[in-house]
Formats: sequence, C-alpha cells, structure tokens
Amino acid sequence: MPPTPKTLIDYDSTMLHAHAILGFAAATNKKSKLNTIFSKHTIDKLPFPTSVPLYGPPPTKISNPTKETLALIEALQGADTHAYFHASNHAAHTYNFCKFHGVSDDRLDDMYYGSLLHDIGKIFFKELVALPRKLTPDEFSELHQHTVVSFIILAACKYPNFVAWSGLFHHLSYDQSHGYPQIDANLIKTIEFISKEMSFPIPAENYLNFSSITREDWDALNILVLTDALDASIDPHRAYKSSLLLSNVAADFETSSDYGWKTMFNPSLKTTFMKYLEWLLPYTNEKA
Repeated sequence: MPPTPKTLIDYDSTMLHAHAILGFAAATNKKSKLNTIFSKHTIDKLPFPTSVPLYGPPPTKISNPTKETLALIEALQGADTHAYFHASNHAAHTYNFCKFHGVSDDRLDDMYYGSLLHDIGKIFFKELVALPRKLTPDEFSELHQHTVVSFIILAACKYPNFVAWSGLFHHLSYDQSHGYPQIDANLIKTIEFISKEMSFPIPAENYLNFSSITREDWDALNILVLTDALDASIDPHRAYKSSLLLSNVAADFETSSDYGWKTMFNPSLKTTFMKYLEWLLPYTNEKA
C-alpha cells in the first residue's frame, strides 16, 4: 500500500495536492543517467525538453504547463530522475507519433500531458522502483497499483478526464482484454480504498464513469500504451530487463505474447509505428 504524504493537504486547493506530493517525494533523489539512445538532438520546443528528436514544425497546440504540472514534475524529478526522463521522453514520443498518425490538434494537448504524468504514482513506490533486480511476483503486483495512485493524484489535481485516465489505463490493451487494471467492480473498490489510505479524496464521478470512455478515447489511450512501451524498451538503464536496439523493437513487439501487437496494441497503429521507427533510426548510432 502506498504511504501517505507527510504534508497537510487542503482539499480546497489543487496546488496543495501537488505540493503535498512534492514535499513527500523530495526526501530522496535517486540520481540516474539520461535514459536515451539519442544523441545531439535536444527538443527545446516542447514544455519539457528531452533528447528525443522532434518531428515536424514546433508545436503550437500544446499549452504551457500549469503550476500543478510543474509541481508534480518537480516531485517526480526529485524522487527519481530516471522516472522523469522516461516521462519527458514518453511525452515526446507521443507528440511525434500523433503528428505522424494525423491525430487532431484538439487531442494533442491532453495526450502530451497524459504521457508526461502517466507514472506520477510511482513516486509512492520509490523503494520498489529502485531495486536493482527483477521484481518478485508479489512486488510486481504491488507496483501495479501505481496506475491507481496516478489516477487518484491526477483526479485530485482536477486534470481533464483523459489525462487522469492515462494514469490509470496506460498498461491496459486497446480492447481492455489484457493488461491492468481490469475494469470491474473491484476497480472502483480499489480506488476508493487507496484514496482513503492515502488521505486523498475519492475521485469525482466524472472520472469514475468509465462507461463514458469512447472508442476514440480508447484509441488515443492506446497510442500512449504503445509509446510508453517503446521508450521503456529502448531505455538502456532499466534494471529489470535488458534494453532493445531500436532496430529490434518492431520484431519484439511482433513476437511478444504478453506485450505486443498480439495482445496490447491496436493493429491499426502498426503502419504508423513502423514509419516512426524508420524515421527515428538515423538519430541513433545504429546502422540502418
């Protein structure tokens, strides 16, 4: 069960939600190398720079980060710089993929910030994340709750529904048949229980009305699932699993029985994904 932030929280202020988390996370800062395979290409046109190359012209539809977002990202960076790099890289990959795939500008803002903040709940699992080995089944089961914690935090800070759902469902397949958390009566009970344990308010009904998630929403969420998996796969500093060469990602996603096109990703994204990998490859030290 995630611990409670040791900071007084005034639930009339979303900023104090964010700063409560900031105070909790700042106690430790696990230093880490930049988790990137890209060199000499720094995005300075997105709100949170990364070394992932930027596709297309400078964005015009991504809003400036709110004070809540700045506080949460500062908390994430304070808890684990590696997690921060993954968040900013994931957001950049999502931005790029959306431009490749022709996602409407109306979607782009929420998808960028949903990617950036999807793992914010991991700051409450710092000890597990920092373990320099593969987790045990029980530890993995505990870590799975980071999705619920991310959702609770983002709902408490009153982000748009899609951003909060990005925190909850970034490990769930496009048709909701694989991954976690499964959408059932137990999910609501788990959210309510963890909210109370963390001394956070139970998310409002609009966030919990999962039946209101449209097919378009699920398709957009699955882009986040895919770009999250891409950045995790090529991360050279993961402790629990060896990283892949970018040139090997397509084959791995094709053959994986538990995390790939067979189970997790919408097949309609495959053509765009292959084009995106082809575009990214020259920015690495790999040979085409």
